[in-house]
Amino acid sequence: MAPWRVTGSTVELTFTPFHLKASTVDFVVFASKTHQCFGTWAGRVQDDEGHWVELADVTGWAEDVHNRW
Repeated sequence: MAPWRVTGSTVELTFTPFHLKASTVDFVVFASKTHQCFGTWAGRVQDDEGHWVELADVTGWAEDVHNRW
């Protein structure tokens, strides 16, 4: 639940989670995992013309999902 940094040549963002949804199902052959963090994004991104766009308190999510069928 700590803040995450996402950086690259056109991205400088921090994601601050406020809720974690975790699910797990495992029936040996059938498997599933889900971790969804809901939170806010802040920082800046660069558009196609090279201009930086500032972001603050943008509600969103990040997730990690594994499935095995």
